[in-house]
Amino acid sequence: MRRKLRDAVIVVTGASSGIGRETALQLAKAGARLVLAARREDPLHSLQEECEQAGARCLIVPTDVVNEDEVNALAARAVQEFGRIDGWVNNAGVYALGSLEQTPLHVYRRLMDVNYFGVIHGTRAAAAQMKTQERGGVIVNVSSEASSVSTAMASAYTASKHAVRGFTSAVRQEFLDTPVRFSNVMPAGIDTPLFEHAANYSGKEAQAPAPVYPPEKVARVILDMLVKPQAEIYVGAVAPVFGAVRHAAPAAFDRMMRKQAKGHFKDAPQAVTEGNLYHPVSEGTSVHGGYHGRSKQWVRRIAVFTTLGFGAYRLVRELRQHA
Repeated sequence: MRRKLRDAVIVVTGASSGIGRETALQLAKAGARLVLAARREDPLHSLQEECEQAGARCLIVPTDVVNEDEVNALAARAVQEFGRIDGWVNNAGVYALGSLEQTPLHVYRRLMDVNYFGVIHGTRAAAAQMKTQERGGVIVNVSSEASSVSTAMASAYTASKHAVRGFTSAVRQEFLDTPVRFSNVMPAGIDTPLFEHAANYSGKEAQAPAPVYPPEKVARVILDMLVKPQAEIYVGAVAPVFGAVRHAAPAAFDRMMRKQAKGHFKDAPQAVTEGNLYHPVSEGTSVHGGYHGRSKQWVRRIAVFTTLGFGAYRLVRELRQHA
């Protein structure tokens, strides 16, 4: 069923910056009615002003998705204000970098709490309301290419996103006979403040790994999924390529991705930081993270395609050895 965004009631979590913020702005221009959530209240207020300037009705509800009661209250506020929920975008998430030995155990638990259980809380709250509506609704879970492939030096994040993908697939099956639809959006590296906000135990300054795609591209896909949902969709051409190499030649994939992981880091040293894992940070409230300069993008693309070429060479060699 094809849906309309004009006058649709859409909830977006993690709306204070990055993909969530850009999604809200595009929804506002499309005429949707918005309920925007994040831990940081000040950026939500500024976003509300921007959305209202675009002509949208907009409610902000400061929410920590780890807290199920707060997420349920978010859904209740949406229904109280607008009478229904047509779309819910589970976008809130945190990031952590560091090797298995470097990363404290509590970080693994925290990423599951935010990235996975936050999605569960949102999905349960949204689905409960949507099942009561004649036209149902659409739940979009924003995971990552890391839900399909593994990322060295980000094992906590990778595990949480694999969990989101599996969860989304399972509940989609459960709701096949209802008017509630689910979509799993899997972006590659995106130019957002996520890396500025990241917990970092690596000893080096973090950056977006190449190639870096604009958040506007992800937001457009999210809007497409709200209108005509499909089960899963990658954002960024490199993401399905990595997946294909993984399935065709796992050993070559592991070597390729270990080399690719170096792109997560600059040469500059970085003191250990918990980033925004437990408390919001004041910096990084815009859509972009500053990693997407045109000249930098071409340099990074060359580096990535060199890595992919190496991976393809190793793949062909391994296949010949087993022929």
